Amino acid sequence: MRRGRDVEIGAKPLAMLTYLVRNEGRVVSKDELMQAVWPGVIVTEDSLTQAISQIRKAIGADGLIRTLFRRGYLFENKQSVANAMPEKAFVRALPLAVAPFRLIGPGSDAAWFAEAFSTEVASRLARYHDLEVTWLPEKAVPSPLRATLGFDLNGMVQSVDGMMKVTAMLTEMSSGRIVWSASWDGAIANALEIQSEIAEGIVNALAGHGVLLNVAAEHLHRRAAADRDAFELYLRGRYHTNRFNREDAEKALHCFQRATEIDPLFSRAWLGLAWSHDELASFGVDMSENDAAALNSARRAVELDPFDAEALVALGEMLGNMGQMEAAEAALDRALGLGPSNADVLAMFSGWAPVFGRIEEGIAAAEKARRLNPSWPIWYDSSFRRASFHAGRYEEALSFVLRRQPNTHSMDDLVTAACCAVAIGRPEEASGWRDQAMLIGYKSASQYLDHAGVKRPEQRAHILDLLKSAQFPVLPGEA
Repeated sequence: MRRGRDVEIGAKPLAMLTYLVRNEGRVVSKDELMQAVWPGVIVTEDSLTQAISQIRKAIGADGLIRTLFRRGYLFENKQSVANAMPEKAFVRALPLAVAPFRLIGPGSDAAWFAEAFSTEVASRLARYHDLEVTWLPEKAVPSPLRATLGFDLNGMVQSVDGMMKVTAMLTEMSSGRIVWSASWDGAIANALEIQSEIAEGIVNALAGHGVLLNVAAEHLHRRAAADRDAFELYLRGRYHTNRFNREDAEKALHCFQRATEIDPLFSRAWLGLAWSHDELASFGVDMSENDAAALNSARRAVELDPFDAEALVALGEMLGNMGQMEAAEAALDRALGLGPSNADVLAMFSGWAPVFGRIEEGIAAAEKARRLNPSWPIWYDSSFRRASFHAGRYEEALSFVLRRQPNTHSMDDLVTAACCAVAIGRPEEASGWRDQAMLIGYKSASQYLDHAGVKRPEQRAHILDLLKSAQFPVLPGEA
């Protein structure tokens, strides 16, 4: 309604307006908007222009949607348009908690399988913009948190000799009522298809609670692994990646390399390979070679699945590591548009946003990621540390380094910790962090600043001052 009167707006203009509103304050390129509203369909810019015109005519949004020459469109005031749009155009994101599926029966020692399978299901559900997915590794949900959650997904997995049995159950948190359940039997190689069916079954069950299926089906389906061994290697690789230490990163790299060799079209294996190379680079292992390999792998993952927000956020990370900041920002923005409630995407974006001069956005993304995943994996700490560090919140940044075990500290962690310690007046502590960084490969200020993607002159100058105060070696020409 607009001023008490019904207004008509077509399906495509409504989808476009909804997408722009969800990305309020961010410039959305024409290509991104066309892919979001007309997925898999070739359309001209005329279709885009006509849809924008219909939106402005229907709700009087002429001052709310700005056209930025050669850049795209910017939506700037959510509340005004919310009052003008039809009632069902905006639906509050429905909270959904996902707990790790429990491994039962023979092979119950293979915890890696249940953990990786569960995180993949959560990732799939996060593709629906109208679900706000919270990952809850703990079995018992604290009462205050329970009150904020709408539904809970849990299940069981049994894996024997390449075959699997999966049972999933969706429960309404307030009443304890089971609103949906289903079981599957099949080969491990079909696990991706089962994950898709779980996601679709849940969303269909929640349709009566106001969830809009506003992500096209082709965005949600991922190509299943063509080979059982490739998929099992992928799940093992994910398990090792989540441990975040050099030894496990090397094991993960081997798993993902073998998976891509067996099935070169398996996009998620390429994504895992990108993260493994990135982890090894963060531990100071052949940094230039691993950074380049990570970028190539991330590009391949996006080529195979251009609607995978996690692949796009990986591409943004790798482009940033290589100093291609404009392309990195575009990839990360695209990832955020596809996965605005994906905690992994938010966490990674939070660490890069300050590098682009978007400090407050980075802090907000970090806070939302922690809310969606209150028991976040340790790799989140690196992104949160960067967001806090660039915001000048040095004690907070240092706390994210201290949360982690010493064997998981990357060179960036150690250098940043030294800078934080000296900034808050603890020079002896800074000296200890500096010595550890030197042991695992610190060579120069430029090496650290470039790998951290710090390109803005004012940021480089400030961090360089902190490095010198922490008594890191500074080469001629860096000062």
